[in-house]
Amino acid sequence: MNIPLADELFYVPSEIDCVIGSGLFPHLLLSGKVTHPETRVIAMQSTLGYIVMGEAESDLYSSQNSSVSCHAFIENSDVNLNNMVQKFWNLESLPARKILSPEEQQCEKLFNETISRESDGRYVVSLPFSDDPRQLGDSYKTAKRRLLSLERRLDSDPNLRLGYNATMQDYMDKGYLEKVSEPQAPTLAYHIPHRAVYRPDKDTSKIRIVLDASAKTTSGKSSMT
Repeated sequence: MNIPLADELFYVPSEIDCVIGSGLFPHLLLSGKVTHPETRVIAMQSTLGYIVMGEAESDLYSSQNSSVSCHAFIENSDVNLNNMVQKFWNLESLPARKILSPEEQQCEKLFNETISRESDGRYVVSLPFSDDPRQLGDSYKTAKRRLLSLERRLDSDPNLRLGYNATMQDYMDKGYLEKVSEPQAPTLAYHIPHRAVYRPDKDTSKIRIVLDASAKTTSGKSSMT
């Protein structure tokens, strides 16, 4: 047969130019197909030329049952396959040792120096600050104003008040919160405003307390900035 193959020199060993994936390959095929009654090798017409595929008997093996599968694909491309494979493995491989930034090193040091474990099994560690906490400014007045606004909302909705009180009591029972017996004068601290979120779709507690740690202080900063 004299048909134009996609790779006329398929029998000459050479570098692979590109690997064509299964998503693109069907779009290269045309309607032409050449078969022969004495073999199962098929020449499929494509936009690149004819592509030979199928099983062909080989004289390299003595066994009559031996066969060779032939798949000849080629596409002209400037992409270097070796570079693509190298890049793939570079992305997949894990670095031998992570290089920590100065901030990460300071945070890890603070963790190792301050971590402790309470009698109930809970771990306690100091909070890391990216800046001097004295730059936070006064947050007490804002938190108090937000609390009074929340109280007015709870007073107008008795059911929300009951759910809110129950959730706060649950937090205290679990040790998440502790009640301040006597009001203290504002010192170097960040008072976090909070609000109640009602979730009727929840099967358990329908009231969730959301802390607004991004609330600005008198200095224009918050605990998040």
